[in-house]
Amino acid sequence: MSRHDKWIKLLSDFARGRKVSCPNCGSYRLKDAYIELGEQRGWGALWCEDCKEGLALSRVNLIDDTLRSKIMPSIPNDLKFV
Repeated sequence: MSRHDKWIKLLSDFARGRKVSCPNCGSYRLKDAYIELGEQRGWGALWCEDCKEGLALSRVNLIDDTLRSKIMPSIPNDLKFV
């Protein structure tokens, strides 16, 4: 399984609030954030705070209050997307 596929596999569990670990380093310090581009849509990222590897998320619907609470002006620029 590719690194990208491993991140995709854990995405739904993370979104449901389940405890998941980074598929790269095993850390449980995962974070997500979103950039609003207009009309309650945008893009986001899910990443590990320890190894900085993550997954870019395109075309995210930002209608859920939980996601809207995680809107940031920018995503950290030191992330390595798979």
